[in-house]
Amino acid sequence: MRAGDRRHLFAANPALRIAGVHHGFFEKEGPENDRIIKLINDARPDILIVGLGMPLQERWIHDNYKRLAVKVYLTAGAAFEFLSGRTKRCPAWMGRAGFEWLFRFLLEPRRMAKRYLWGNPAFLAAVIAQKITGKDAWTNE
Repeated sequence: MRAGDRRHLFAANPALRIAGVHHGFFEKEGPENDRIIKLINDARPDILIVGLGMPLQERWIHDNYKRLAVKVYLTAGAAFEFLSGRTKRCPAWMGRAGFEWLFRFLLEPRRMAKRYLWGNPAFLAAVIAQKITGKDAWTNE
């Protein structure tokens, strides 16, 4: 999060306390990842908010949660971009109708197509398969 983005965030939330901030452009395995985990643990946050984008942020938390001294893990997706004012939100009526995803798709069709046109149907198919077979479609357990 850039300095200007933080100013916008603190202006909207003056009581906010942030234990640390780090960009997501680091190796997700090995010594660099180990250093990031140490930085997080040294900062002792109660809540860790990870905004690496889907599904990378979920994978990173899954791969590292046992090594992190954190009580609560949250994934942020585009929340940091929305809070900082860098990404435009949908009109209120679209949000109320549950169509923020459509607004984002229309703004960034190439980037969002994989998620909305392929990822969501694949997820739905995995849920249905798990319901039918009783086995987790991702781990086969």
